Amino acid sequence: MCGDGLGKLQFHRFATRNRIALDQMLLALQAYKARHGAYPASVEELKTKLGWKLPKDPFSEKDFVYRRRDKGFILYSVGPDMKDDG
Repeated sequence: MCGDGLGKLQFHRFATRNRIALDQMLLALQAYKARHGAYPASVEELKTKLGWKLPKDPFSEKDFVYRRRDKGFILYSVGPDMKDDG
């Protein structure tokens, strides 16, 4: 297999891991809201108050980008370019 094909396989592997990790984060956020009545102010608060081990962004190996907004939130990965472009 050529290097280009390997790159595509690696990208799809990371993308799949990313989707699963984001789904786990969404479940944790819903559990937090069910227990506390609102979403947390930060990922750190989510981890601390739930006591769960939460996944990291597979691309950056850091916490996912999370921002609470009004009654909801924004949650995303920096993606393969490793840039937080909002």
